[in-house]
Amino acid sequence: MNELAQNLINLGFKPIITSINSNYLEGPFISIFFDKDFLDLLLSNINPCGKNGKFHSFVFNKPIFSYPI
Repeated sequence: MNELAQNLINLGFKPIITSINSNYLEGPFISIFFDKDFLDLLLSNINPCGKNGKFHSFVFNKPIFSYPI
């Protein structure tokens, strides 16, 4: 698992997957939380941070927010 991706989770960032590139990902990835379970589902050739547009996410909560979006 990518250290940066794991650090984001450990720091309390709460992203949700908003879109995927269907050339690389299939299945029910949209609208799932970016968490350890998500990272475990990714194939080894998919960067855990969605590099090069493999997937996109939206952070709806993180430690510096006053309240979740």
